[in-house]
Amino acid sequence: MNERPDFQKSILISVKPEYADQIMDGCKTVELRRRFTEEVDKNTRLFIYSSSPVKAIVGYARIDRVAKLAVPQIWRTFRNEACIEKADFENYFHGSDFGFVVLLNQVKPLAASLELEDISDRWGIRPPQSYMYLTAEVASAISMGANEISSRHKRRR
Repeated sequence: MNERPDFQKSILISVKPEYADQIMDGCKTVELRRRFTEEVDKNTRLFIYSSSPVKAIVGYARIDRVAKLAVPQIWRTFRNEACIEKADFENYFHGSDFGFVVLLNQVKPLAASLELEDISDRWGIRPPQSYMYLTAEVASAISMGANEISSRHKRRR
């Protein structure tokens, strides 16, 4: 029996704010990674944590598929969808022969982002440098209960 546990159906990644915004806006339709799992079901949820200075989960997308490719092929095939400058791409993949392309669809921004304090206090989550699996319960709470959690922080500002 090769059944993967349910928690592997949701993944959290950390993304620089400029790229997180581009994903949420729909212009960046692929996420590039030096490390990632190839073992994802179609429509796995990919939660987007926008790193410093934002420090919040801002939304999620569905993974259409993951491709492991040679770095030059990634640039040739996906440079427009990745919304990245050539120098930044080369710097990111420096020293790597291959990388992962995560093809995204059904992007959904959260009604209110979940700040680092929220996710750390409530679920003990420390955003990963590459990726981490989320339990079904946490993934559901993030996608369904974000308004309740974040609204108390919005009122304090």
